Order: sequence, then C-alpha cells, then structure tokens
Amino acid sequence: MPRKTDDTTVNEALQATPALADEWATEVVTRLPGNVQHQASVLKAFERSRQIRSATDLLRGLLAYVYTVHSFQHLSIWSLLVGVADVSATDWRKRLQRASAWLSWLLQEVLAVSTAASPWLVRGGWRRILLIDGTHWKCPGEQGMVWRVHTAFDPAFRSIDPTQGNRSAGGRTPGSL
Repeated sequence: MPRKTDDTTVNEALQATPALADEWATEVVTRLPGNVQHQASVLKAFERSRQIRSATDLLRGLLAYVYTVHSFQHLSIWSLLVGVADVSATDWRKRLQRASAWLSWLLQEVLAVSTAASPWLVRGGWRRILLIDGTHWKCPGEQGMVWRVHTAFDPAFRSIDPTQGNRSAGGRTPGSL
C-alpha cells in the first residue's frame, strides 16, 4: 500500500499589524483639536450619527474622497470596505456639503496650532505673512470665462481672509489682499 506524505507547512502566526482604523486613530485623530466632535455638532456638520460613527470618520471620508476616490459612489464602496460606514453615495454627498463651515473651522484650528513665529521672521522684521492660494474655475457661458479665486491664511491672526474672486483679465497684487 502506498504511503502518502503531506508536505504541508505549519503557518506560524504572524504578528498582528495595526488595522487602518488604529493607524487613523493614533496618527491623525490625536493631532486634531480636542473639541472637534462638539464643533461638528455646533456647526451642523454632524447632527445625526446613523452609520457614520463620529466627526473624525466624516473627515476621513472627506480626505478619502479628495485624495483617493473620485466619485461619491466610489466613496460609498471604499467606506464599506474599510469599515468606516455603510452609507449611500447620496448620503456622503449631503453630509460633505453640510460640513463646509466645520471644515473651515477645522482648517483654521489646525493651521493656528501649527504656526509659530519662526526666529528668521523675527530677526528679519517681517510684519505680516500671508499663505495665498489662487485657484482657477472655468465657468460655463461667456465663452468659457475663467475666474480666479484667492484665499489667504494669516498666521499672525490665525484666520482665513475672505475669499476674493476676479475674472482672468486682471490680476491680484499683494496690496489688494
């Protein structure tokens, strides 16, 4: 009678790697302001939890939408696969639309905490520094008019200056900001 030999190997238990949620909680959530959940409720970005458990999960979905996925349908699939939430594409879209005031507050808080007067600024005698973003938006009509939208962050006052827009024909100067 032939003898059967099994060449199976014993799989050793691999050391467990932290889950994505654990990395999110340790690397990102710890760097956010302590009252992020409360402000999300106050600014009506996170009124009912339903399937999204916290405001930080809402932020995680937003960052995934901006950096990884390119549609709300893909965001819905991504959030289900990684265990963030089981919500529809329409629900993600509505929640992110309502979150603009909260995201503006969060951006100001994170930038305010991370800005400190650098020694070279003090030595140089600089009075004001603006971090400026100029984004182009192509609008329908009028032969495809392009608008430039400027946003400026002032670290000294820890605030975002009002957004200003102009047509592509003229430009902005530092004095106009």
